[in-house]
Amino acid sequence: KLQFLYFIGACNMSRIVLLALVASASAFVSKDGKALLRAPTSINEAKRWHRVGMRNARLNAKSHGHHMRPDGSAELRHQQMVGTFNPGRSVSPVDFGADPTGATDATQGVVDALKALLALNSTKKMAANITDMGGATLDLRGGNYLISQPLHIPTFVGNMRITGGTLRASPTFPKSAFLLNIGADNCKTDSQGSCNEEISVTSVMLDASHVALGGLYVSHTMGCVVTDSFFTGFTGYGIQVTAGHELMVSYSWFCEYYWSDSHPTTDSVGIELNGNDNYIVNVIVFDYTRTGVVVNGAANIMSSVHTWNGGGVGISLGNPRSSYGAHQNRIEYCYLDYNTLNLYDPSEVVVTDTFFLVTHIVIHGSKMSGLRVTMNSFTTPQTVVLNGTFTENSVSDVVVTGIQPSLQTTLVMTKPLTPPSVTFDFSKQLLFPWIRHAVVSASHYSNPMSVVSGTTVTVTGDWPSSKGTVTVQVFQ
Repeated sequence: KLQFLYFIGACNMSRIVLLALVASASAFVSKDGKALLRAPTSINEAKRWHRVGMRNARLNAKSHGHHMRPDGSAELRHQQMVGTFNPGRSVSPVDFGADPTGATDATQGVVDALKALLALNSTKKMAANITDMGGATLDLRGGNYLISQPLHIPTFVGNMRITGGTLRASPTFPKSAFLLNIGADNCKTDSQGSCNEEISVTSVMLDASHVALGGLYVSHTMGCVVTDSFFTGFTGYGIQVTAGHELMVSYSWFCEYYWSDSHPTTDSVGIELNGNDNYIVNVIVFDYTRTGVVVNGAANIMSSVHTWNGGGVGISLGNPRSSYGAHQNRIEYCYLDYNTLNLYDPSEVVVTDTFFLVTHIVIHGSKMSGLRVTMNSFTTPQTVVLNGTFTENSVSDVVVTGIQPSLQTTLVMTKPLTPPSVTFDFSKQLLFPWIRHAVVSASHYSNPMSVVSGTTVTVTGDWPSSKGTVTVQVFQ
């Protein structure tokens, strides 16, 4: 390899493109396939090897629809008409004249590339008569594309990809639109309610440039996958999801403004889920985004979500207008960093193994049931705040425990025997202002009598002369 590199320098081949260099390597292989492990022995031999390499490069470039100039550089021959080329199952906007540098508007080239991709023939079908595109890919090739109108993936297509580059809103982009749209709100299909399936957005930056409403809109789609992507500059939403299910967002970052930017107070949301059965995993919403994640739907899972979005609310299950989002959702292994977790009338919600840095949980509304807040860690004494009117009749099957929570729903307290009675006051440690049930046990004494009043328990009895203790466990 060192001899080959020395040969290139000696022959002044600095202007030959990589394609030519690779092709030139064929000059080092004999007809029987054995490598020639030697450098050229003369200038004439070096020139001959160079000519062989350039010939192979031109043949290779021609087979790919390109043209090699005499000086060795490559000239791309763009096919401007849709359907006049055979790209396999991958299409790039560059092949349609789109400027990949971000200097000029690339909308037409990107739109034409997407049309060409969707025009690829496929007779395979997925569920609900969705066309199986066979993994057809819009390959952005690391380009930075300035677009002035939204991109749409229509209904009834599936198994396709968008990958590897940047889509950036131009100053004239419609303010109420998303950069990329998958599916449609007027989808009419079977009981699963999905008109698209298995569409992925991978390694893409969607920059709304503080012009567009959002980066990605997904409607009535099953199995949409967004991974290794970056969303910024949105005035409304990084990602907004309507209906459908099994959307998965992972290894992605969201911010309306970068933390180093000055910014106004806005209503932006990193991710909004308006549907069921979705997964948000290994996601970071950072400063500044007003609200990190909003969920208006059931059976969604948030795992390893870090919100340091600077807006005050990290994750909200439900909202002031609807409590549906705090039903049957799971939050696990998350990190709420100076931003609260808001729950609206929660039912069958689990919050576990989550770290709250200088923040807490806020429960809004007037009812809750089946709530489990367990094994969480808080850095301040304030752990759960009730914002509403909750009564003993409107709360059932709620368990709040943790590593060091200041407020719980189940407590145990032990005191020494002091005749004629011992009083236990749980008012500063219980979440609610009542005790539903108490269990009392006393050492060296049986059948103690207890009276519950509010958040206190008074134990009476004929204490023995020997010293002992009384233990009370209360449940809310």
